[in-house]
Amino acid sequence: MLRYRLLSKYLTIIVLACAASGVCAGISRSGEQYTGDQAIRNYDFLNASYESPIAERDVQVRDGEGATGVSAYSVRVSFGDLDGDDQEEALLLWHDEGAVGASSGAQLYRLVDNKLEPWLTIEGGARNDGFLTMATLERGEVVLARGPLRSVDAAPCDGFTVSFQSLQDGELVERQSYCDDLSDPLSPVARASWPEELNRFVEKRQQCDHFRGEPIEGDSAEMKERQAFVLQKMAETCTGTDAELKRLREAYAGKPDIMQALETFEDTIESTGEEVVAEPFLKTGVYGPITIGTELNRGQFSGVLQLDDQPECSLRFRGLLHADPEPLHAQAQLRSHALVSPDATDTVFPLTLRASTDAAGTPTIEVAIESVPKRCTVLASWLQAQTKPLVRTQAGDWRSVHWIQSDRGYFHSEAHDSTRGKAYVVLGDTVRGYRETAAFIEAEYVGKTGRSTRGWINWMDILPELWLGDGAEM
Repeated sequence: MLRYRLLSKYLTIIVLACAASGVCAGISRSGEQYTGDQAIRNYDFLNASYESPIAERDVQVRDGEGATGVSAYSVRVSFGDLDGDDQEEALLLWHDEGAVGASSGAQLYRLVDNKLEPWLTIEGGARNDGFLTMATLERGEVVLARGPLRSVDAAPCDGFTVSFQSLQDGELVERQSYCDDLSDPLSPVARASWPEELNRFVEKRQQCDHFRGEPIEGDSAEMKERQAFVLQKMAETCTGTDAELKRLREAYAGKPDIMQALETFEDTIESTGEEVVAEPFLKTGVYGPITIGTELNRGQFSGVLQLDDQPECSLRFRGLLHADPEPLHAQAQLRSHALVSPDATDTVFPLTLRASTDAAGTPTIEVAIESVPKRCTVLASWLQAQTKPLVRTQAGDWRSVHWIQSDRGYFHSEAHDSTRGKAYVVLGDTVRGYRETAAFIEAEYVGKTGRSTRGWINWMDILPELWLGDGAEM
Protein backbone atom coordinates (compact mmCIF):
# COMPACT_ATOMS: atom_id res chain seq x y z
CA MET A 1 0.00 0.00 0.00
CA LEU A 2 1.39 3.40 -0.98
CA ARG A 3 1.35 6.50 1.18
CA TYR A 4 1.92 9.82 -0.55
CA ARG A 5 3.25 12.95 1.08
CA LEU A 6 3.94 16.15 -0.88
CA LEU A 7 7.31 17.57 0.16
CA SER A 8 8.28 20.99 -1.26
CA LYS A 9 7.69 20.98 -5.04
CA TYR A 10 8.16 17.31 -5.74
CA LEU A 11 6.59 14.06 -4.67
CA THR A 12 8.26 11.61 -2.34
CA ILE A 13 6.70 8.15 -2.38
CA ILE A 14 7.10 6.08 0.74
CA VAL A 15 6.46 2.38 0.45
CA LEU A 16 6.58 -0.35 3.00
CA ALA A 17 7.24 -3.06 0.45
CA CYS A 18 9.53 -3.56 -2.53
CA ALA A 19 9.05 -0.72 -5.01
CA ALA A 20 9.01 -0.99 -8.79
CA SER A 21 11.79 1.55 -9.16
CA GLY A 22 14.61 -0.72 -10.16
CA VAL A 23 16.00 -1.43 -6.70
CA CYS A 24 14.29 -4.70 -5.80
CA ALA A 25 17.36 -6.63 -6.71
CA GLY A 26 19.82 -9.33 -5.91
CA ILE A 27 22.10 -7.77 -3.32
CA SER A 28 24.27 -10.36 -1.64
CA ARG A 29 26.65 -10.35 1.29
CA SER A 30 30.28 -9.64 0.52
CA GLY A 31 31.53 -11.05 3.82
CA GLU A 32 31.26 -10.58 7.56
CA GLN A 33 33.95 -7.98 8.14
CA TYR A 34 31.47 -5.47 9.62
CA THR A 35 29.71 -6.05 12.93
CA GLY A 36 27.52 -4.17 15.36
CA ASP A 37 25.99 -0.95 14.07
CA GLN A 38 27.75 -1.27 10.68
CA ALA A 39 26.53 -4.79 9.85
CA ILE A 40 24.55 -3.57 6.83
CA ARG A 41 27.85 -2.75 5.09
CA ASN A 42 28.41 -6.47 4.61
CA TYR A 43 25.97 -6.25 1.69
CA ASP A 44 27.67 -5.42 -1.61
CA PHE A 45 25.41 -2.75 -3.09
CA LEU A 46 27.94 -1.74 -5.75
CA ASN A 47 28.15 -5.25 -7.22
CA ALA A 48 24.59 -6.47 -7.60
CA SER A 49 21.74 -6.77 -10.08
CA TYR A 50 19.01 -4.13 -10.39
CA GLU A 51 15.99 -3.61 -12.60
CA SER A 52 16.41 -0.97 -15.32
CA PRO A 53 13.20 1.03 -15.91
CA ILE A 54 14.39 2.04 -19.39
CA ALA A 55 15.47 -1.42 -20.56
CA GLU A 56 12.72 -3.13 -18.53
CA ARG A 57 15.09 -5.88 -17.49
CA ASP A 58 17.74 -6.60 -14.88
CA VAL A 59 21.19 -5.08 -15.22
CA GLN A 60 24.35 -6.30 -13.49
CA VAL A 61 26.32 -3.54 -11.80
CA ARG A 62 30.08 -3.80 -11.19
CA ASP A 63 31.75 -1.24 -8.94
CA GLY A 64 28.61 0.86 -9.20
CA GLU A 65 28.38 0.89 -13.02
CA GLY A 66 26.39 -1.18 -15.52
CA ALA A 67 24.94 -1.08 -19.04
CA THR A 68 21.80 -2.51 -20.64
CA GLY A 69 22.51 -1.78 -24.31
CA VAL A 70 19.99 1.06 -24.34
CA SER A 71 21.00 2.83 -21.13
CA ALA A 72 23.81 3.32 -18.64
CA TYR A 73 22.89 2.29 -15.10
CA SER A 74 24.82 3.47 -12.03
CA VAL A 75 24.40 3.32 -8.27
CA ARG A 76 25.94 5.02 -5.26
CA VAL A 77 25.40 4.14 -1.62
CA SER A 78 25.81 5.93 1.69
CA PHE A 79 25.33 4.71 5.24
CA GLY A 80 24.01 6.26 8.43
CA ASP A 81 21.55 5.85 11.28
CA LEU A 82 18.26 7.41 10.19
CA ASP A 83 15.79 6.05 12.76
CA GLY A 84 17.94 6.45 15.90
CA ASP A 85 18.23 2.75 16.73
CA ASP A 86 22.07 2.85 16.76
CA GLN A 87 22.09 0.71 13.60
CA GLU A 88 23.13 2.02 10.22
CA GLU A 89 20.76 2.02 7.29
CA ALA A 90 21.80 2.18 3.62
CA LEU A 91 20.59 4.75 1.09
CA LEU A 92 21.04 3.68 -2.53
CA LEU A 93 20.92 6.32 -5.28
CA TRP A 94 20.36 5.00 -8.82
CA HIS A 95 20.52 6.58 -12.28
CA ASP A 96 19.27 4.99 -15.49
CA GLU A 97 20.30 7.19 -18.43
CA GLY A 98 19.50 6.49 -22.07
CA ALA A 99 19.89 8.38 -25.32
CA VAL A 100 16.49 10.07 -25.20
CA GLY A 101 15.59 9.94 -21.54
CA ALA A 102 16.75 9.27 -18.01
CA SER A 103 15.25 8.35 -14.67
CA SER A 104 16.51 8.41 -11.10
CA GLY A 105 15.52 7.44 -7.60
CA ALA A 106 16.71 6.31 -4.21
CA GLN A 107 15.95 3.37 -1.95
CA LEU A 108 16.49 3.05 1.78
CA TYR A 109 17.42 -0.38 3.16
CA ARG A 110 17.63 -1.65 6.71
CA LEU A 111 18.40 -4.90 8.49
CA VAL A 112 15.50 -6.83 9.99
CA ASP A 113 16.54 -9.93 11.93
CA ASN A 114 19.96 -9.57 10.30
CA LYS A 115 18.43 -9.73 6.80
CA LEU A 116 18.44 -6.91 4.26
CA GLU A 117 15.02 -5.46 3.47
CA PRO A 118 13.90 -2.48 1.33
CA TRP A 119 12.34 0.15 3.55
CA LEU A 120 11.45 3.56 2.10
CA THR A 121 11.53 4.60 -1.54
CA ILE A 122 12.29 8.14 -2.74
CA GLU A 123 10.89 8.89 -6.17
CA GLY A 124 13.35 10.55 -8.54
CA GLY A 125 12.76 12.82 -11.49
CA ALA A 126 13.44 12.73 -15.21
CA ARG A 127 16.54 14.15 -16.83
CA ASN A 128 15.06 17.64 -17.31
CA ASP A 129 12.64 17.71 -14.40
CA GLY A 130 13.90 17.22 -10.85
CA PHE A 131 16.56 14.63 -11.67
CA LEU A 132 17.84 13.24 -8.36
CA THR A 133 21.56 14.01 -8.54
CA MET A 134 22.46 13.25 -4.93
CA ALA A 135 21.05 11.21 -2.03
CA THR A 136 23.07 10.69 1.14
CA LEU A 137 22.61 9.97 4.84
CA GLU A 138 24.21 12.61 7.04
CA ARG A 139 23.79 13.11 10.80
CA GLY A 140 20.53 11.22 11.02
CA GLU A 141 18.90 12.85 8.00
CA VAL A 142 18.37 12.16 4.31
CA VAL A 143 19.99 14.85 2.16
CA LEU A 144 18.72 15.11 -1.42
CA ALA A 145 19.72 17.30 -4.35
CA ARG A 146 17.65 17.66 -7.50
CA GLY A 147 18.09 19.41 -10.82
CA PRO A 148 15.71 22.17 -11.95
CA LEU A 149 12.00 21.46 -11.62
CA ARG A 150 9.87 22.23 -14.68
CA SER A 151 6.41 22.43 -13.11
CA VAL A 152 4.71 25.83 -13.35
CA ASP A 153 4.53 26.28 -9.57
CA ALA A 154 8.16 25.27 -8.91
CA ALA A 155 10.34 27.84 -7.17
CA PRO A 156 13.03 29.20 -9.52
CA CYS A 157 16.49 27.79 -8.82
CA ASP A 158 19.63 28.36 -10.86
CA GLY A 159 21.38 25.30 -9.48
CA PHE A 160 20.23 22.38 -7.37
CA THR A 161 17.33 22.13 -4.92
CA VAL A 162 18.78 20.66 -1.71
CA SER A 163 16.41 19.09 0.80
CA PHE A 164 17.05 17.84 4.34
CA GLN A 165 14.54 15.24 5.50
CA SER A 166 14.13 13.45 8.82
CA LEU A 167 12.09 10.42 9.81
CA GLN A 168 8.88 11.18 11.70
CA ASP A 169 6.19 8.56 12.35
CA GLY A 170 7.53 6.39 9.56
CA GLU A 171 7.58 9.19 6.99
CA LEU A 172 10.33 11.37 5.55
CA VAL A 173 9.43 14.93 6.49
CA GLU A 174 11.26 17.89 5.01
CA ARG A 175 13.04 20.04 7.59
CA GLN A 176 14.70 22.49 5.24
CA SER A 177 15.21 23.11 1.53
CA TYR A 178 17.14 25.73 -0.41
CA CYS A 179 18.62 26.48 -3.81
CA ASP A 180 22.31 25.56 -3.96
CA ASP A 181 24.22 27.57 -6.57
CA LEU A 182 27.50 25.85 -5.56
CA SER A 183 28.94 29.11 -4.19
CA ASP A 184 29.57 27.33 -0.86
CA PRO A 185 32.56 24.99 -1.32
CA LEU A 186 31.25 22.82 1.54
CA SER A 187 27.71 22.40 0.23
CA PRO A 188 26.36 18.83 0.09
CA VAL A 189 26.28 18.92 -3.71
CA ALA A 190 29.89 20.09 -3.91
CA ARG A 191 30.94 17.27 -1.59
CA ALA A 192 28.89 14.55 -3.28
CA SER A 193 31.80 13.32 -5.41
CA TRP A 194 34.49 13.71 -2.74
CA PRO A 195 36.45 10.74 -1.37
CA GLU A 196 34.97 9.30 1.81
CA GLU A 197 37.90 10.42 3.99
CA LEU A 198 37.21 14.07 3.12
CA ASN A 199 33.52 13.85 3.95
CA ARG A 200 34.32 12.08 7.23
CA PHE A 201 36.66 14.92 8.18
CA VAL A 202 34.18 17.65 7.23
CA GLU A 203 31.38 16.03 9.21
CA LYS A 204 33.58 15.54 12.28
CA ARG A 205 35.04 19.05 12.15
CA GLN A 206 31.64 20.68 11.65
CA GLN A 207 30.35 18.81 14.70
CA CYS A 208 33.41 19.98 16.60
CA ASP A 209 32.82 23.61 15.60
CA HIS A 210 29.17 23.28 16.62
CA PHE A 211 30.07 22.28 20.19
CA ARG A 212 32.93 24.81 20.38
CA GLY A 213 30.45 27.56 19.60
CA GLU A 214 27.72 26.49 22.03
CA PRO A 215 27.23 29.11 24.78
CA ILE A 216 26.65 27.67 28.24
CA GLU A 217 25.95 30.07 31.09
CA GLY A 218 24.86 29.56 34.68
CA ASP A 219 25.83 27.42 37.65
CA SER A 220 22.74 25.24 37.88
CA ALA A 221 23.09 21.47 38.00
CA GLU A 222 21.52 21.26 34.55
CA MET A 223 24.05 23.70 33.08
CA LYS A 224 26.93 21.85 34.71
CA GLU A 225 25.69 18.59 33.20
CA ARG A 226 25.38 20.24 29.81
CA GLN A 227 28.87 21.72 30.10
CA ALA A 228 30.32 18.31 30.92
CA PHE A 229 28.49 16.84 27.94
CA VAL A 230 29.76 19.57 25.58
CA LEU A 231 33.34 19.24 26.83
CA GLN A 232 33.25 15.53 26.17
CA LYS A 233 31.79 16.04 22.70
CA MET A 234 34.61 18.47 21.98
CA ALA A 235 37.10 15.85 23.09
CA GLU A 236 35.43 13.32 20.83
CA THR A 237 35.00 15.43 17.70
CA CYS A 238 37.91 17.91 17.83
CA THR A 239 40.84 15.78 18.94
CA GLY A 240 43.21 15.03 16.08
CA THR A 241 41.52 17.30 13.53
CA ASP A 242 44.43 19.77 13.36
CA ALA A 243 46.80 17.06 12.16
CA GLU A 244 44.18 15.57 9.84
CA LEU A 245 43.47 18.98 8.28
CA LYS A 246 47.17 19.46 7.60
CA ARG A 247 47.44 15.98 6.05
CA LEU A 248 44.42 16.49 3.79
CA ARG A 249 45.69 19.85 2.57
CA GLU A 250 48.96 18.21 1.57
CA ALA A 251 47.24 15.21 -0.04
CA TYR A 252 44.82 17.31 -2.13
CA ALA A 253 47.08 20.25 -2.94
CA GLY A 254 46.36 19.76 -6.65
CA LYS A 255 42.57 19.94 -6.26
CA PRO A 256 41.53 23.63 -6.21
CA ASP A 257 37.89 22.98 -5.29
CA ILE A 258 38.83 20.77 -2.34
CA MET A 259 41.56 23.16 -1.20
CA GLN A 260 39.07 26.03 -1.25
CA ALA A 261 36.77 24.02 1.01
CA LEU A 262 39.54 23.03 3.44
CA GLU A 263 40.66 26.67 3.71
CA THR A 264 37.37 27.47 5.45
CA PHE A 265 38.57 25.65 8.59
CA GLU A 266 40.86 27.18 11.21
CA ASP A 267 44.41 25.84 11.11
CA THR A 268 44.65 25.22 14.86
CA ILE A 269 41.89 24.66 17.39
CA GLU A 270 43.58 22.19 19.74
CA SER A 271 45.43 24.32 22.25
CA THR A 272 46.14 24.69 25.94
CA GLY A 273 43.78 27.63 26.31
CA GLU A 274 40.10 27.75 27.18
CA GLU A 275 39.19 25.50 24.29
CA VAL A 276 41.49 22.71 25.38
CA VAL A 277 40.54 19.39 23.88
CA ALA A 278 41.75 16.37 25.80
CA GLU A 279 40.81 12.84 26.63
CA PRO A 280 38.82 12.47 29.85
CA PHE A 281 40.86 11.83 32.97
CA LEU A 282 38.68 8.85 33.87
CA LYS A 283 39.85 5.62 32.25
CA THR A 284 38.11 2.29 31.75
CA GLY A 285 39.35 -0.41 34.09
CA VAL A 286 39.19 -2.19 37.43
CA TYR A 287 40.04 -0.21 40.57
CA GLY A 288 39.91 -2.63 43.47
CA PRO A 289 36.22 -3.48 44.02
CA ILE A 290 35.14 -0.91 41.41
CA THR A 291 34.74 -1.66 37.70
CA ILE A 292 34.34 1.37 35.41
CA GLY A 293 33.52 1.71 31.72
CA THR A 294 33.87 4.92 29.72
CA GLU A 295 31.75 5.53 26.64
CA LEU A 296 33.39 8.35 24.69
CA ASN A 297 30.85 8.50 21.88
CA ARG A 298 28.10 9.26 24.41
CA GLY A 299 30.26 11.25 26.83
CA GLN A 300 29.30 9.00 29.75
CA PHE A 301 30.73 6.57 32.26
CA SER A 302 29.20 3.78 34.31
CA GLY A 303 30.42 1.45 36.99
CA VAL A 304 29.75 -0.97 39.81
CA LEU A 305 31.15 -1.04 43.34
CA GLN A 306 31.00 -4.69 44.36
CA LEU A 307 30.86 -5.55 48.08
CA ASP A 308 30.94 -9.33 48.47
CA ASP A 309 30.56 -9.14 52.27
CA GLN A 310 27.28 -7.23 51.95
CA PRO A 311 26.15 -7.65 48.32
CA GLU A 312 22.81 -5.93 48.80
CA CYS A 313 24.76 -2.71 49.47
CA SER A 314 26.84 -2.97 46.33
CA LEU A 315 26.00 -0.06 44.09
CA ARG A 316 25.92 0.94 40.46
CA PHE A 317 26.53 4.46 39.15
CA ARG A 318 26.42 6.45 35.92
CA GLY A 319 27.48 9.99 35.02
CA LEU A 320 28.81 12.39 32.41
CA LEU A 321 32.45 12.57 31.41
CA HIS A 322 34.42 15.78 31.04
CA ALA A 323 37.97 16.60 30.06
CA ASP A 324 39.14 18.58 33.09
CA PRO A 325 40.41 17.53 36.53
CA GLU A 326 37.27 18.60 38.39
CA PRO A 327 35.28 15.85 40.17
CA LEU A 328 32.82 13.81 38.14
CA HIS A 329 29.24 13.64 39.35
CA ALA A 330 27.15 10.50 39.02
CA GLN A 331 23.81 9.04 39.98
CA ALA A 332 24.08 5.91 42.13
CA GLN A 333 21.73 3.17 43.33
CA LEU A 334 22.07 0.28 45.77
CA ARG A 335 21.79 -3.25 44.42
CA SER A 336 18.85 -4.05 46.70
CA HIS A 337 16.86 -1.16 45.21
CA ALA A 338 18.01 -1.55 41.61
CA LEU A 339 16.98 -5.19 41.27
CA VAL A 340 13.49 -4.45 42.63
CA SER A 341 12.69 -1.06 41.09
CA PRO A 342 15.46 0.20 38.78
CA ASP A 343 13.47 3.21 37.55
CA ALA A 344 12.55 4.54 41.00
CA THR A 345 14.05 8.02 41.39
CA ASP A 346 13.63 8.15 45.17
CA THR A 347 16.28 5.43 45.63
CA VAL A 348 18.92 7.25 43.57
CA PHE A 349 21.59 9.33 45.32
CA PRO A 350 24.62 11.40 44.25
CA LEU A 351 28.13 10.01 44.03
CA THR A 352 31.31 12.00 43.38
CA LEU A 353 34.31 10.52 41.65
CA ARG A 354 37.68 12.21 41.16
CA ALA A 355 39.97 10.75 38.49
CA SER A 356 43.70 11.35 38.34
CA THR A 357 47.04 9.52 37.99
CA ASP A 358 49.74 8.56 40.46
CA ALA A 359 53.43 9.42 40.22
CA ALA A 360 53.98 6.55 37.79
CA GLY A 361 51.18 7.75 35.50
CA THR A 362 48.77 4.96 36.48
CA PRO A 363 45.10 6.03 36.51
CA THR A 364 43.52 6.44 39.95
CA ILE A 365 40.08 7.29 41.33
CA GLU A 366 38.62 8.59 44.60
CA VAL A 367 34.98 7.96 45.47
CA ALA A 368 32.82 9.99 47.85
CA ILE A 369 29.21 9.51 48.98
CA GLU A 370 27.61 12.09 51.27
CA SER A 371 25.08 9.84 52.96
CA VAL A 372 25.20 6.06 53.35
CA PRO A 373 22.17 4.05 54.57
CA LYS A 374 22.68 2.90 58.16
CA ARG A 375 22.20 -0.74 57.26
CA CYS A 376 25.10 -0.61 54.77
CA THR A 377 27.82 -0.92 57.39
CA VAL A 378 30.30 -2.59 55.03
CA LEU A 379 29.96 0.25 52.53
CA ALA A 380 30.39 2.87 55.25
CA SER A 381 33.48 1.13 56.60
CA TRP A 382 34.96 0.78 53.13
CA LEU A 383 34.48 4.47 52.37
CA GLN A 384 36.01 5.47 55.71
CA ALA A 385 39.05 3.29 55.04
CA GLN A 386 39.81 4.98 51.71
CA THR A 387 42.65 7.26 52.77
CA LYS A 388 44.34 7.28 49.37
CA PRO A 389 43.18 6.93 45.75
CA LEU A 390 42.38 3.55 44.27
CA VAL A 391 44.91 2.53 41.62
CA ARG A 392 43.76 0.88 38.41
CA THR A 393 44.79 -2.77 38.53
CA GLN A 394 43.37 -3.81 35.16
CA ALA A 395 42.93 -1.80 31.98
CA GLY A 396 40.26 -2.66 29.43
CA ASP A 397 38.35 -1.55 26.37
CA TRP A 398 34.79 -2.20 27.56
CA ARG A 399 32.51 0.83 27.32
CA SER A 400 29.93 0.27 30.03
CA VAL A 401 29.13 -1.78 33.14
CA HIS A 402 25.72 -3.33 33.85
CA TRP A 403 23.78 -5.61 36.16
CA ILE A 404 21.66 -8.52 34.98
CA GLN A 405 17.93 -8.25 35.76
CA SER A 406 16.77 -11.69 34.55
CA ASP A 407 16.93 -14.98 36.42
CA ARG A 408 18.98 -16.21 33.46
CA GLY A 409 20.54 -14.14 30.72
CA TYR A 410 21.94 -16.38 27.99
CA PHE A 411 25.01 -15.64 25.89
CA HIS A 412 24.64 -15.72 22.10
CA SER A 413 27.40 -16.23 19.54
CA GLU A 414 25.89 -13.48 17.37
CA ALA A 415 23.42 -10.66 17.94
CA HIS A 416 20.46 -12.86 17.09
CA ASP A 417 18.07 -15.02 19.14
CA SER A 418 18.80 -18.08 17.00
CA THR A 419 22.43 -18.23 18.20
CA ARG A 420 21.72 -18.77 21.92
CA GLY A 421 24.31 -20.90 23.69
CA LYS A 422 24.35 -22.81 26.97
CA ALA A 423 26.29 -20.28 29.06
CA TYR A 424 24.31 -17.74 31.05
CA VAL A 425 24.52 -15.13 33.79
CA VAL A 426 22.03 -14.72 36.61
CA LEU A 427 20.17 -11.99 38.45
CA GLY A 428 22.53 -9.36 39.87
CA ASP A 429 25.65 -10.46 38.00
CA THR A 430 27.95 -7.70 36.73
CA VAL A 431 28.83 -7.64 33.03
CA ARG A 432 31.05 -5.37 30.96
CA GLY A 433 29.54 -3.95 27.77
CA TYR A 434 31.30 -3.63 24.42
CA ARG A 435 29.46 -3.31 21.11
CA GLU A 436 25.71 -2.76 20.88
CA THR A 437 22.84 -3.37 18.50
CA ALA A 438 19.21 -2.41 18.88
CA ALA A 439 18.37 -5.74 20.58
CA PHE A 440 21.70 -7.03 21.94
CA ILE A 441 24.84 -5.94 23.74
CA GLU A 442 28.16 -7.74 23.51
CA ALA A 443 28.98 -8.42 27.15
CA GLU A 444 31.62 -10.13 29.26
CA TYR A 445 31.19 -11.76 32.64
CA VAL A 446 34.30 -12.27 34.79
CA GLY A 447 33.97 -14.78 37.62
CA LYS A 448 35.75 -14.68 40.98
CA THR A 449 38.47 -16.97 39.62
CA GLY A 450 39.14 -14.57 36.76
CA ARG A 451 37.61 -16.79 34.11
CA SER A 452 35.58 -14.79 31.62
CA THR A 453 32.63 -15.56 29.35
CA ARG A 454 31.86 -13.25 26.46
CA GLY A 455 29.03 -13.09 23.96
CA TRP A 456 25.87 -11.26 22.99
CA ILE A 457 23.14 -10.78 25.63
CA ASN A 458 19.63 -9.53 24.93
CA TRP A 459 18.96 -6.03 26.26
CA MET A 460 15.85 -7.42 27.96
CA ASP A 461 18.19 -9.23 30.36
CA ILE A 462 20.12 -6.04 31.21
CA LEU A 463 19.02 -3.69 33.98
CA PRO A 464 17.88 -0.32 32.51
CA GLU A 465 20.46 2.45 32.84
CA LEU A 466 20.16 5.18 35.44
CA TRP A 467 18.55 8.30 33.98
CA LEU A 468 20.82 11.36 33.71
CA GLY A 469 18.34 13.94 32.42
CA ASP A 470 17.28 15.16 28.99
CA GLY A 471 20.50 17.07 28.36
CA ALA A 472 22.59 13.94 28.83
CA GLU A 473 20.32 11.58 26.94
CA MET A 474 20.10 13.62 23.72
